[in-house]
Order: sequence, then structure tokens, then C-alpha cells
Amino acid sequence: MRLVPLLLFGLIIFCVISKADIWSDLAEYKLGETTKPNIISTINEIIVTADPIKMASIEDELLFVIESNSSTLEAKKQSLIFLDRIGTDRSLPVVSKLLGHENLALLSRRILESRRESKAAYEALITELPKVEDSLKIGIIATLAEHAKTSAVPAIVPYISSDNIILAQAAYDAIGRIGGKYAHSAVVEGKVIDALSDHRERAVLDTTDSIDLELVRYYFETSANSSLQIQAFKKLYALDAPQAEKSFKNVFSQSSSYKRQALIRTAMELDVTYQEEFVQTFSNLSIADKLTVLGAISELGLSEYESNLISLLPESRGEIHNQIIYALASIGGEASFQTLYQAFQEDDDNPAITYAITQLELPIVDKYLLGVVSGQSTSDVSERIAAITPLVLRNPDGSSDIFNDLIDPSQIEVLRKAGFKAVESAGDIENCKRLAQLIVSDDVFKRQAQQSLKKAALRINKGNDLWHSTFEPILSSKSSTLRQKESLLVIIDGIPTRESLNYLKKQIMSPSSPLRALAVRMLGRWPKYMAGEVWIELVTSDTSTPEDHKAALRGLTRILTRDEIEKNANRRLDLAIRAIELAPSMNFKIKILECFEDSDEHTRRRMKVHFLPLLDNPELAPIINTLIMNH
Repeated sequence: MRLVPLLLFGLIIFCVISKADIWSDLAEYKLGETTKPNIISTINEIIVTADPIKMASIEDELLFVIESNSSTLEAKKQSLIFLDRIGTDRSLPVVSKLLGHENLALLSRRILESRRESKAAYEALITELPKVEDSLKIGIIATLAEHAKTSAVPAIVPYISSDNIILAQAAYDAIGRIGGKYAHSAVVEGKVIDALSDHRERAVLDTTDSIDLELVRYYFETSANSSLQIQAFKKLYALDAPQAEKSFKNVFSQSSSYKRQALIRTAMELDVTYQEEFVQTFSNLSIADKLTVLGAISELGLSEYESNLISLLPESRGEIHNQIIYALASIGGEASFQTLYQAFQEDDDNPAITYAITQLELPIVDKYLLGVVSGQSTSDVSERIAAITPLVLRNPDGSSDIFNDLIDPSQIEVLRKAGFKAVESAGDIENCKRLAQLIVSDDVFKRQAQQSLKKAALRINKGNDLWHSTFEPILSSKSSTLRQKESLLVIIDGIPTRESLNYLKKQIMSPSSPLRALAVRMLGRWPKYMAGEVWIELVTSDTSTPEDHKAALRGLTRILTRDEIEKNANRRLDLAIRAIELAPSMNFKIKILECFEDSDEHTRRRMKVHFLPLLDNPELAPIINTLIMNH
């Protein structure tokens, strides 16, 4: 077992999204590889923990991987899976182009199918339908049926007369599902058809009056429409379960993969007999059928098959192996935990195993992990470190105390480093207070403690609480030394609140403060727009120096140009005009205006309003007019 993965895990959760190596690793991803095993879980954690304003950047990175010729097929697939979760209409032009891709069409279509309220998604399906091969047209037609827009009928109708029987049937089924007057007339005017047959048959099956058993059996055994067939199966089962079982075996053996999946799911929901049959014959099923069985066990909560899944796990491989793990996470008990944890110790790089351990709803899991990480149940350092990852992800009551124990100076170096990463990922305010104590005590890991405190503070996102509990008591105490105050002040941008900013402002506006120079530097790293107010106040102060003016110009330029600092055109222009009006020199004013050289159309339009008072200045007017007209 390696000691490294946990340390890497703590790092990857908080790595800056813009770092190219993460996305480069994704582009090179290959299923089952061992060189970069954590990249999928890494990006998943980035998505889960990212600020909403960062989602657009993540979406762009995923789109770049998809469009890149150098990306692997597995990388493109994983990127599409992530896009299905976070993608917006901006991604649809790229996604729609893949509807004709043999290996990526299904994932692309799922994205478009899930966005039923998106006009762009619907139009992309209509546009790409005639461009793709017949085998892929079938999927697009089914997706258009899910969108249920009658305007799709004209695009589907031509395929009713296709020589490809499967495509023609798919077109017919889709039009029947969409319905409407035009759908009816379109099919009637066609040739593989009675446009109302499915509707009549459904009406017959739905009737509460007596219905002929043979008619129901006929519908079940002969219908080409999957949804009608499933409806007939349920009705037959309700009327005569033994006959339903006989018919099922015959229908199942002759059905396509797609229909078998629907039959498996329905049968397992109806009767334990079918459940036992599919579990006992699991090894003889196709991969698609196996996945359907596992999904049904998980979704239906069939915990009685826990031991069966555990016995299947050692010999399973690839996607089936992971899906068994996911099913155990859903239905498993203590036996599943013991099996999964043993597998985790042997393969702590498999994100499926780690995920499953975090999902088991068993008090024993938390008790076990707390005992291992704390050292109460084992003295093996490698076991303790390995257990930190699932403990961090579960983060049960009691974790905070153990994290504090891990970072204590009495612990060995490798445990302390693992503890710092654990606090970054799952620590609370009490852990932050402990980190602050280590920092001001000049601990040997002072620098690591500073980094961990800043990361934990940003993740916790309770700046006011952290200011009052962790930072202010030290920074405002008369007993704290200058060195101790400086040690905390260098990470104060981790809690960018009004009160922490006021503390910086107090130091900056006091020429005699020994913390003034450091406070100016920290203001230059402030991640929020309100730092601009302090820069302007510094510029207008009677005690400000030329060096202060340079620092203020750098700080204001950063706020006005950096996308991550509240990219709001009106607020930026308001700040700019105040800075220009109070600027100490003409050069200062011009430098502020230059911040808007690459502005978008919206910002240029707003300049006409905000910069209107400045047009009377003969030196500034030409610059402003150029900015407004610059394309």
C-alpha cells in the first residue's frame, strides 16, 4: 500500500482549475491505466467544490479536450459525462457535432436529451438527423420523441418509408409517442402501418374491464413497440403470473439488447422469481444485461443479494467490477464494508471503491475509520494514512478532533503532513484555530500550516466566524509579537470579509504601523472588488507616497482587468471614474482608462454613460472615444 495517494488527494481537491496539468492528464486518460489513476475523481472533486462562477472555465476546458485531436477516446467520453452534469447551451454546438461519431454519439445524445427545455438542443437534433448514418438516426429519433415537440414530426416522417425496417419502426414509434393531428395524418399518408394501432392497444390494456388473456399475451409476445410490450407484460403478470413467466422466457430470448434491458428491469421489479433467476445466471448474461441487473438491484434496494454480489466481485473486471462496487455501496451492510475496505487496501487508487466506502450508510464504517486514523485500533502508519481519504470524504462527527491530533507536533512527519491535507479537505473552524496556534508558535511546519489554513478557510467560506475566532484574537492582541501577527497577516486574503479588510485598511492608513508594508502587499492580493475602496482612500490620503500611488494603481488595475474579481461592467466603471476623478496625476488617469482597451460590446455601451462627465477633459476625451468605438 502506498502512502502517497492521500497526500495527492488533498492537493488535487484544491488545485487551481486553470493549471494545465489537470486537463492535460484528462486529455491523455485511458481506462484502466495506472499512471494517472485519480484524474477522474480529481476533476469530480473540482466540480463539486468549485465556485459557481468557475463552472464556465471548467466547461471550456472540457470542450477543449473533446475538440482536441490529441485527446484519447476515453478522455472525450469522460468529458462528455462531466458536461452532462455541468454543461450549458454553450457546449451544444460541440456536442451536436458528435451525434454522427460512432463511439461518442450515445453520450452526446444523452446530453441533448436531458435538456428538453433547451431550444438549442432540440434544433441541434433536427439539424444533425439527416447527416448521420441510419444506425445513429434511430437514437436521434428516439431523443426527439423524448422532447415531445410536434414540430419534429416533419423531420421524422420521411423515415417511416425507409427500407431499413428498424429505422422505419423507430420513426413510427416516435411519431406515435409525439402524437398530435399532424402526426396522425402524416403516418396515415405513409405506407411497415395503422397510425392509431399502438394507441388503441394501449387503451385496451389500460381498461379496467375484463380483458382476454390471450389478447394480452399476443400483445406481449408480438409487439414491436417496447413500451407497449412492457405494458402488456405487466398486465399479463397481473392476470396470470405463470403464463407471464413462460411468455417472458420466449420473448426475452428473441429480444434485442435494448428491449432486454427494459424487460429485465420490469421483471425484477415485479417478482422475486425473476430477481433470483437473473442473479443466479449472472455470469451467462451479456455485459449490457449484467449492468441492467446491477442497476435494478441498486435502485430497488435488494439488499438480500449482497452476498451474491460480494462473491462476484473478485472475478469481475472493468465496468462490471465498478458497477458491482456501486451496487454494494447502495445496498451493502457490514459484510460489504469489510469486502470493500479490503479491496481499498489492495487498490487505493480505484475511485469507485473509495466512493462506495463513503456512501455506505453504516455507523460501523465511521467508527472503524475513526479508530484506524486515530491509531486506537492499529499502529500501522500506512493503514492510518490510507484510511484518512475515506474518513475525509465521510467526515463524521469526531473527525475534527482526530485531525487536530494528526497535526500535533508530537506526531511523526508523515502523519502530520497527511493531517494538514485532511484539514484542507474537511477541517472545521476548530481545526483552523489549531493551525493558527501552530503558525504563531513557529512550528517546524509553519509554512505548511499557513497554506492549509488559507485553503481550509476558503473552503469553509465562513469568513466572519473565522475572523473572530482565529485571526482577530491574535492580530488584535497586545501580547502577540510582530512576527506572530505577520505570520497570520500573510494569509488574511483567505477570509476576505469587510472586517478583515477594515483591519488591513487601519494598518495601511497608519504610516507608523509596523504592519503597513505587509498590509499594502496583502491588499494587492485581495480577491474581492471592495479592495478598490481602500486603494482610492490611500491615493487621496495626505500621507500617501509615490510608492503608495504605484501600489494603488497596480491594485486598481488588477481589480479592473481580472475576470475572477467580480466581472461586473457597471461596478468596474463606477470604480474607474472615481479613481480617475481622484487620481494624483494625468498618467494615473490614463492608466486606469487603458484597463478597458479590450472591453466587450456591453462594457463599451456602458462607457458612454459612466464616462460622460470625463469627456469635457481635452486630454481624456480622445482616449475615451477610442475606447467606445474600438472594435
